[in-house]
Amino acid sequence: MRYAVLCAFATILVAPKPADAQTKGQLYALGVQMGLASYQASVANSATTDIQLVKSARALASFSLRQAVSTANDINAAAKAFVVEDNDIRGMIGEYEINNPDDEWLRANVSREYQDIIVIRERITAHLAQSPSWSALVHGYVLGVNMGIAEGHASGGDAFRSRVATSLGNARNEAQALGLDLTALNTLISLNASTAATKEVYQQISSVRSTFQSSLP
Repeated sequence: MRYAVLCAFATILVAPKPADAQTKGQLYALGVQMGLASYQASVANSATTDIQLVKSARALASFSLRQAVSTANDINAAAKAFVVEDNDIRGMIGEYEINNPDDEWLRANVSREYQDIIVIRERITAHLAQSPSWSALVHGYVLGVNMGIAEGHASGGDAFRSRVATSLGNARNEAQALGLDLTALNTLISLNASTAATKEVYQQISSVRSTFQSSLP
């Protein structure tokens, strides 16, 4: 059973400027959305023999992209600058909402859609990394990406437990760089390595994700 997850993405275009704590927290949230977007797109990409699952994953993506537009606007307002360009988000909303695409069109395009999200996700990271003054933003954003990916994979069941472990390990590196309390995350990593039900792991990932969001106002 797969649990509903949200996704979103955007591109950073302006020259780096110092950002306040609120922007850091919002970019963490955008990272989570990007991680979830990666997962949802991967579901669609790997499910071409189950066209209903493809359609379901894309519908979740469409809903979440609308949330991403709002996130992008919030980031720009907090930074008092045009930090996040949302044209790519709006463009993908249009593609995801093509009226009744036929099955062959879906099978031919889900791989490209997945790759587009990966490219945009990594472009954000690369842009933030250009300026030493944005170091905390890089770590906050990438922490969010990995928490989102982990949450997505945990929704897929035991077959994806190793992928959850990889993403949580990456998240720990970013959280440590930010000086965040690692207690809950370390407990979660141990839980995932145990015989605990994947649903419990999923629920705890959601809890830790929310805790980090509170730690990055």
